[in-house]
Amino acid sequence: MKPKLSNLPAPVYTIGRGLLDLVMPAHCLNCDSPLRENTLLCTECAGHFRLIKEPRCPRCGKAVGEFSTAAEKRCSECVRYSPAFDQATAPLAYDDVVRELILKLKFLRKPVVAECFTTPLADHLASMVWMADVDLVQPVPMHWWRCFRRGYNQAELLAGTICRTFGIPMTNALRRIRLTRPQSRLSRRSRLRNLEGAMKVKPKDAVEGKTILVVDDILTTGTTGSVCADVLKEAGADKVYVLTVARA
Repeated sequence: MKPKLSNLPAPVYTIGRGLLDLVMPAHCLNCDSPLRENTLLCTECAGHFRLIKEPRCPRCGKAVGEFSTAAEKRCSECVRYSPAFDQATAPLAYDDVVRELILKLKFLRKPVVAECFTTPLADHLASMVWMADVDLVQPVPMHWWRCFRRGYNQAELLAGTICRTFGIPMTNALRRIRLTRPQSRLSRRSRLRNLEGAMKVKPKDAVEGKTILVVDDILTTGTTGSVCADVLKEAGADKVYVLTVARA
């Protein structure tokens, strides 16, 4: 009996599956329908990408509603918790196709999915006035053990698309030095406790005086991005911005 690709060790599977997906992406990565062109998504699925509408909170990027009179002010969550990052932003709403693709990227060993978000991420970043000042792109770090089991860090794959598009170097100076629980089902307070002491900048002067763009897949409470920004600024970073594919 021939061994199935899915039964191989995670790193081997990731490389093999990634090569197959890049060379022969014969079916839509979301709905699995046949593709007539050399694309990753069918026309229908690609059409379900929904951009976050204005107005947004200028600090965390959360949509605040069309009748809001606080377009130049922070949302209530940012006023209450005051995140450490200078601004967080995302092009897409976390629903339908975007949600399914992010889940496949994170949990179903589909690294090629990161390429689906190259254009919306690049188009959105091009509209950010601070993008011209960014010195380094830093993916949200993953503990080495979790990265080994998954086969890759999805934030690093997304950061790579940004680096290639804008010609900005990537850094992995911010590292996760302690294995933490998954954040998805934790409250804001529990998320903060979960990440306490979990990250560190090595070497210490790697980000001193730099403007850093932190990249992740999704922003919910903003806790992870804020902790990353706090640690980076403690190490001397001047400004820290956060980019995610989607905003929940």
